[in-house]
Amino acid sequence: MLRWKRFCRHTKAMEECYPHYQKQVGYVMQEYFDAVQRAQRLAIAREHLITGQKNSIHLVTLEDLIIYVQWLICHLHSVKPIFTYIRTLQHLPVSNLAETVIESHYKEKQCQSLMEFKTVNSSEQNSAEDTKWEDYESLPQHQTETQKIKPVLQDLLSNFKIDYDTDNLKNTANEMELLSLVTSKFRSIFKKQQTMRTFPLYDSGMETKDGWGFKGPHMAFKKTANWLPFIKVTSAEKAMEVLQEHAAQVIQPSPAHNVSMKNSLDIWVKIYNPLDLPQDVLTNNGSSLHESSEKDIDITSLIKRPASSRQKKDTGFNYQNTLQLLGLDEAEDNSKDPVMMKGAYLSLLYLSHLRVRELQLVDCYYEAYQHVCDPEERTALAQVITDIMYQRPRFDIGSKYFLEAYRDECQCLRLHLELVRSILNNQFHPSLGMAYLIPKTLEYINEEFLHNCNAKTPKEIYSVEKKVLELALNEWSVQKDLQSSFTANVQKDLFEGVLVEDPIMVRDICMLALNSADEEKKHGTAKQIYILETFSKMLELITLRHRIIETSLETALLSRTYTYFAEEMGFNEFHLHLRPVRFEFATYKAQIEQIPPTFITSLLEDDSSVDRYSPSAQLLAIHEVDDNQIGKFSFWTKDGILQLLSKDGVENLQVVLSCQVIQKNALIAATQLASFCQMSSWITKQVTDIPILQGDVVPYRMSYSY
Repeated sequence: MLRWKRFCRHTKAMEECYPHYQKQVGYVMQEYFDAVQRAQRLAIAREHLITGQKNSIHLVTLEDLIIYVQWLICHLHSVKPIFTYIRTLQHLPVSNLAETVIESHYKEKQCQSLMEFKTVNSSEQNSAEDTKWEDYESLPQHQTETQKIKPVLQDLLSNFKIDYDTDNLKNTANEMELLSLVTSKFRSIFKKQQTMRTFPLYDSGMETKDGWGFKGPHMAFKKTANWLPFIKVTSAEKAMEVLQEHAAQVIQPSPAHNVSMKNSLDIWVKIYNPLDLPQDVLTNNGSSLHESSEKDIDITSLIKRPASSRQKKDTGFNYQNTLQLLGLDEAEDNSKDPVMMKGAYLSLLYLSHLRVRELQLVDCYYEAYQHVCDPEERTALAQVITDIMYQRPRFDIGSKYFLEAYRDECQCLRLHLELVRSILNNQFHPSLGMAYLIPKTLEYINEEFLHNCNAKTPKEIYSVEKKVLELALNEWSVQKDLQSSFTANVQKDLFEGVLVEDPIMVRDICMLALNSADEEKKHGTAKQIYILETFSKMLELITLRHRIIETSLETALLSRTYTYFAEEMGFNEFHLHLRPVRFEFATYKAQIEQIPPTFITSLLEDDSSVDRYSPSAQLLAIHEVDDNQIGKFSFWTKDGILQLLSKDGVENLQVVLSCQVIQKNALIAATQLASFCQMSSWITKQVTDIPILQGDVVPYRMSYSY
């Protein structure tokens, strides 16, 4: 009756809110279908424009173009920070920061070798019994005591929004009270997890008879996961029974006995035996499993699980579900079951099982996946999620125990998670699709550093990866202000986005350009052509500016690295801006000598041939070629943007971008070559500084070739 009364009260409130909800959903769907139609028209118009068909001007409206321009401005503005950071990461292996990773790696390698050498000497002095006891002490221990599991249990309770304070666990009655709350929550969450077994898609349909793809009471998804037939779905009761049996084995372990060949076989059969064996499963020799069990081992005794007070036969009537519906779960008497008396430990097992089912270490990437619409970005993010799920610890066979491999792997995953979480928390919605670039870039720089450090063993690989992740985290938290490297005029005319990154202001500028057109361009087909050309130029200007900014910031970053390496080699700062003396400033020579080709570095001290110019701030590459015409442009004022909307303005910006890309590529080649030489000296220094241990014991031999 209480449930019926509550249902009636909630139904009345829902009926009052439903018309408003339907109205809001109608607005959302109307906006969605409008966006889809506009995207289809723009896609067809773009294809016709590229192929040279003339009917593209009649496919789109002025409103379509305005909305697309505004979207592009917002999109480029949102992806700018993550693109800049990705470029910074890509150049880490050839930057001056690479020295810190290499030095740290070799110091750890040296310390590890010294520890191994001391361990070998001490093991010869100590007895075998003492060594074994120390090994046992280093093994991980499984905790079952309530006081020791309280911190982990409290975190799990908070995660599943169970209002309970673990400080109140004073006696068995408190633990049973907690177990009752957790059991009820376990059933509801487990059922929900079993139902939602597909990735959400935007296209929805009717629920199938099997219930797959079911998202909620009113919506189901058309496409189901292709792995569902391979997953055997169990019930919450069955899962709790298995967890209770595990708890029974831990709390009341069986007496230890010697392991024979038959006992080993029993153990492996228990591990790999499914819960419900089919009758027609065959063994290796062709006989059925039942026949094999009669000859070799008693399979039924292996399958049989210890009894539990909650284990009941499926007779059509479920007593536990009936108690739950009546709100009388606590009526069952478990006082005689020692396993059920450990309510805190069982609660920990239940909640840990739920957490493992819903985590898979991909929360951040899955969150980004849910906000991405682009098919390529969704595929890339799905691949990232799959790679993380496939990731396994790398074991060092020579180690005493594999605990260090798990610890190192978990530490790398935590650093990776911290980096991704900090990046995504500062991103806008359109830039979430770029999240797949983070692991891709990390993989690239890891390979570079592993090659430079000559890391071979799993321990060495983990050491380098942790240093790289820490360096990537530091680069994100302390990002360099690369724009400040440029002159004040460049910062104002190019980087300042008060006007050109405001979608409303850009729309007004486009409308101003349309209104100022000649009279013959304001009517008929000529008007449509002029509208399309104007917005096409504006889109080109916005894209060119974004690419110039991106390339200029990358150039500024590489310039700092180049200056660092030049100073290490004994050259001054002017080496970056070195150029021949201009013809109008060259000194007159009466006799011209025919000299062979020489390197410009051999003329550094010749003031008559080399201009050793050091600007106070970074300049654009175009300023080295032309300062007055092509290099003069501005996105700071409306007049400057209107001037760029002309044909010459777009072509000039294309030249500016080409010069900047050429300078960037030249700096990449120079820094890679300088880093190659400098890194060789770093590695040689690290190898020569390593002491040789006593006797003939050498910690490692360095073999590095280029």
